[in-house]
Amino acid sequence: MSKTLSLSIVIPACNEEGYLKACLESIAAQKVAPSQVIVVDNNSSDKTSQIALSYPFVKLIREPKQGIVYARNRGFNAATTDLIGRIDADTRLSANWVEQALNFFTDHSEVAACGGDLYFYDFPLKRVGHFFFNLIYYDIQSLLAGTNIMLGANMVIRRRAWLQVAGLCHEDSDIAEDIDLSLNLGRAGLRVGRPIKLMVEASMLRHQFSPLNIIKYLSRWPKTYARNQKPMAAALCYLIKIVIAAAAFVLYPVFLAAVRKRAY
Repeated sequence: MSKTLSLSIVIPACNEEGYLKACLESIAAQKVAPSQVIVVDNNSSDKTSQIALSYPFVKLIREPKQGIVYARNRGFNAATTDLIGRIDADTRLSANWVEQALNFFTDHSEVAACGGDLYFYDFPLKRVGHFFFNLIYYDIQSLLAGTNIMLGANMVIRRRAWLQVAGLCHEDSDIAEDIDLSLNLGRAGLRVGRPIKLMVEASMLRHQFSPLNIIKYLSRWPKTYARNQKPMAAALCYLIKIVIAAAAFVLYPVFLAAVRKRAY
């Protein structure tokens, strides 16, 4: 008889008062409750901590060193469960997210970690955004990385796998920490899965969606591959960045028009 797994949810947060409540409400509405919910306050100057403390199931801890990788590490190291779920403060979980995660890892003992699926709830072309995000972030990068790639807004990792690779992960602020973690899991010979039923929604506009911000975000990808001794993948990421940036400048007026139309 297999052991019943336990799961924590870790949420790094810095000045997330506009999003954290909806995130925690989605956790409160889970059909199967997580064993732990850890909000890591990374030097917030707004009401992030007060919102977190208003939910009795939340454990609030603080990470004084600024940066999402430090907040993630602090939360992961504080978790005591078999599985550690990692989401962002703007993530909204589907009602069966915890149940799906527990079932997936119970049925797939060979999988060390996984990244789930994502829709942008405030993107006007929801299905189009979902298709292209999955194509670029998951499908193409998985080919470049040689392993499935996880997303910070929706991932789960076995605690024992985290303890195995934690010391290998980079703490640089100019790389994508979720991709870096995925690469180090692959380097350690650990399998990363991708259960598409593990569904969340997140905000596109939270990141001030614009061509310049897209370029800034994409700049982290080749740096991440370069730091992990994957020069070919880094070079291809530079090409991908150029193509996506060009498309973003062309399509941005269409996006703005769609947002305005949706607002009215």
